[in-house]
Amino acid sequence: MRFRPLLALGSLLLLPFGLYAQAAPSGSGGAATGGAAGGAASPAAPAKPAITLSVADVLKDFDAAWQNIKDNFVDPKMYGVDWDALKTQYRPKVAAAADAQAAYKLFSEMVDKLNSPNTGVVAPWDKPGASGGADALAEPLLQYGGAGILLQPLQSGDVFVLSVFKGTPAEKAGVLVGDVITGVDDWRVAGADAMDQVTKRVRGEVGTKVTLTLKDPAGKERTVDIVRAQIDLTPSVDYRVIDGTIGYMRIPVLSKDLVDAASKDLPQLLSANGLILDLRSVGAGNLDQMVVIAQWFLGATHMGGFVARQGGQALGYNADAVAAYQRPMVVLTNSRTYGIAEILTFLLRQYKRAGIVGEKTAGAFELADESALPSGGVLDVAVARYMTGQGALLPLDGLTPDVKVDPPDLATLRAGHDVAIEKAVDTLRTNPRWQ
Repeated sequence: MRFRPLLALGSLLLLPFGLYAQAAPSGSGGAATGGAAGGAASPAAPAKPAITLSVADVLKDFDAAWQNIKDNFVDPKMYGVDWDALKTQYRPKVAAAADAQAAYKLFSEMVDKLNSPNTGVVAPWDKPGASGGADALAEPLLQYGGAGILLQPLQSGDVFVLSVFKGTPAEKAGVLVGDVITGVDDWRVAGADAMDQVTKRVRGEVGTKVTLTLKDPAGKERTVDIVRAQIDLTPSVDYRVIDGTIGYMRIPVLSKDLVDAASKDLPQLLSANGLILDLRSVGAGNLDQMVVIAQWFLGATHMGGFVARQGGQALGYNADAVAAYQRPMVVLTNSRTYGIAEILTFLLRQYKRAGIVGEKTAGAFELADESALPSGGVLDVAVARYMTGQGALLPLDGLTPDVKVDPPDLATLRAGHDVAIEKAVDTLRTNPRWQ
């Protein structure tokens, strides 16, 4: 099997979909979540190429995918779904479809019944490149022309400014943390894909102008004109001591360069009475480097691995590892803490080394295998899940925090209060040990 690039066991590199925008400068506030508005210009989508496909072709894809999923899906019980019954129900519908597009829609509908976010089919005309869409597996740009802001969606669907990078056009134009973007040029923000649309429309070539309509926390609207410039999103480690007693560290991407840098910073925090490891909006990185970080706090510990129908793979073990920091600690999480960061958080909790403060994590983390279908379509199948050395599976519905912190309102954000860090500090001082 060939594992998709973003979840490759061979290279141990994880780059989850849409979760790299946390790779922001350390001065961006640390709690950055998806949507680095102001990236490289998105080219207009060209017309879809003509792909001639018959319903019979789709049936070949259907049969191949159904068997692949039956043989390789991570859960032999198919998450409680009667997979054979679904084939009996959907195959006649696909065969009777009016055309290939309708047939693929039904085919995809059946696969979606598994309720596995990492299992699905992509029609040949929807493959990256076939319709001019962005490749979701491509590594993100760390330098681009744009405004210099990080965005985050609210539950209401509004898109607000989470962080404004120092020295950027957005800062010079007066964009502030907590501003809600209600318009970009002549377009008013609306729709389920508002976050993506705002991001695309704010992006553009260096030297071009974009007008943002902003609403402050009091509801007052204003417009600002921004001339796009080159923005540097190269990530860096953020560490400090809070009030002289509590250490804080944020590693936005668990890559070798950043973990090496963090290992040089860690000695500055070893005398702190408590430590906050901030994994909010962290998802990308290298599994080997995640193990290195875990060893800072767990020492020589079996880190578990990935289990699958067709075997598994253990994470690295270092019998000589010594826990560098052994005092109380907590992990900060939010709804975009995903994948590799969830594994690290789960490990520290399972070994009763740290509590979790913040929001429930993203969940739905599985390793997926990508394979080509006969017609040129693509099938993704969830084939493996993470399990600790103690035999505990990483929950698919995310990790629930020990101390819940609701997202702050916009006025609180604008005032510069990071309520999650404040709660973490309070927690370490009042309930430092996790049993």
